[in-house]
Amino acid sequence: MHDPDVHFKRMTAATVLDVCKLSYALSDEQRNMVAGPFQGKGYGARAIHRLLAHLRSMGVRELYTCCETGPAGPEGFYRRLGFTPTGDYYGDQPEYVLRLDK
Repeated sequence: MHDPDVHFKRMTAATVLDVCKLSYALSDEQRNMVAGPFQGKGYGARAIHRLLAHLRSMGVRELYTCCETGPAGPEGFYRRLGFTPTGDYYGDQPEYVLRLDK
């Protein structure tokens, strides 16, 4: 049976390094989080690249996300990965899209 969720989780000692969850149901919440001390070291980008390879193999053509803005938010991270603003918002969070069929 196919698990409808894709999960990546890495741990070092007792610290959760990062968690990435994707659900195929639009009503579910998705997360990509990297623990503060490990941010900026490429762990989140590697997890997203693995996720993107999986999605492309399934024929998925677009991936959407929304995120906090500001200095402590992940907006720059998603933009560096190629996500672009759609112009839509979820509450006060802007939505971004990454086209996977490029």
